[in-house]
Amino acid sequence: MNEKNKGAKRKNSKPAAHFIRGRFYMLYILPVALGFALFYALPFLASLYFIFFEPDGAGGSNRLNGFAETLSNPAFLLALKNTLFMLFLFVFAMALFSLAMSYAIFRFGQRFARMGRTLIGIAFLPYIVPSVSVVALWFFVFDGSGLLGLALRSVSGSGLALGSGPLAPLCLMLVFLWKYAGINIVILAAAFAFVPKETVETARMDGCGEARLFFSVVLPQAKKQFYFTVLLSIMGLFGLSDEIYAIWGAYPPQSLYTLHNFMTNTVLKMEYYKSITAALVFAALVALLAALYMAMEKRWDA
Repeated sequence: MNEKNKGAKRKNSKPAAHFIRGRFYMLYILPVALGFALFYALPFLASLYFIFFEPDGAGGSNRLNGFAETLSNPAFLLALKNTLFMLFLFVFAMALFSLAMSYAIFRFGQRFARMGRTLIGIAFLPYIVPSVSVVALWFFVFDGSGLLGLALRSVSGSGLALGSGPLAPLCLMLVFLWKYAGINIVILAAAFAFVPKETVETARMDGCGEARLFFSVVLPQAKKQFYFTVLLSIMGLFGLSDEIYAIWGAYPPQSLYTLHNFMTNTVLKMEYYKSITAALVFAALVALLAALYMAMEKRWDA
């Protein structure tokens, strides 16, 4: 009888870690939540108060006129247009490039496993290099006295300012692909490796070609990972402002003038209502992208 009672007591007893995990799970995310509230949420709410309620120095407290003035500002409209253009073009190019490279490395790795792992490691290396390396690569390749500039001068007899002319967005997109494609390739190649081999072999036996096999069999089973890499690409594009500022300073070519540049310049000029307005538009854009991603995730789980 005593043995039965001891066994029942051991069975009903739960370790302290399980007790905390089951009832106080919010403790795990509390540090992150506090950091988000302190460094993001509270400044954002303070910015909203500044826009709508802070005295404007002229006896009034309504800054909606300044809000409307910013939204019609030519520099702001240019920055918004360039940001949206880069968002769609750069991310679309990243998606195509990442899919092509990851599938090619995956197929190559099926035949030569060690070489495939080496190629994935090489592709991932640019992702972990600091921004100064990206800037050095830019001046080494795309500057007027860089590698491509000297090559064009030797062929045509005249140089071409790739880094500041109309081709600057294309050159920046190449740098963006070089730096941020590595993490996408790692994720997608791993996702392709988990596609059941039986499914692939059955599709091939049914006469499925390589292109149809990829788009109809392999990619649908890795769609969650693919959309996650798209989200990572968007985050990488927003982080590209560091490289833009390091290369051109506060005023890059007009084709590369983004919301980050507009916010930085208006803060330096102490035109805070303009920078806050741009930040609100930027936050709305990020919220829209997050909502689209969450809607897609619900469809995946349905």
